[in-house]
Amino acid sequence: MVFILPLVFILSLVFILPLVFNNFTICIYLKIDLIIIHIIKSIYMNTMSQLNFDLLKIPIPELIKKYPIEKQQEIIEYLQNLDEHHIKAYLIALNHLGTSFNIYKSNGFKEWKLSNIKPNTL
Repeated sequence: MVFILPLVFILSLVFILPLVFNNFTICIYLKIDLIIIHIIKSIYMNTMSQLNFDLLKIPIPELIKKYPIEKQQEIIEYLQNLDEHHIKAYLIALNHLGTSFNIYKSNGFKEWKLSNIKPNTL
């Protein structure tokens, strides 16, 4: 997929630009190429950004799958580091609160995030 993006741009330069004599038209074709590249990147990133929450073997609210990939990765890392006691607390909160449960705003996640701040992010 990574090779498709430059290929689309190069092919458009090879086949479209020699046919065009007007600078305005060249700008339009280049803009179209950038739009096509953006669309392809978006499709590629959406398919790549789907993390496998099934590996955790605990239920995950659907809301998490709508988060950006960075937040999803943080949540996975947090859930992987939970001990048995905290997993039980997580499951109880998830069952009792249902769709209103937001792990990203939970106290446990906030405390874990503060304790795991990397020195280069300060």
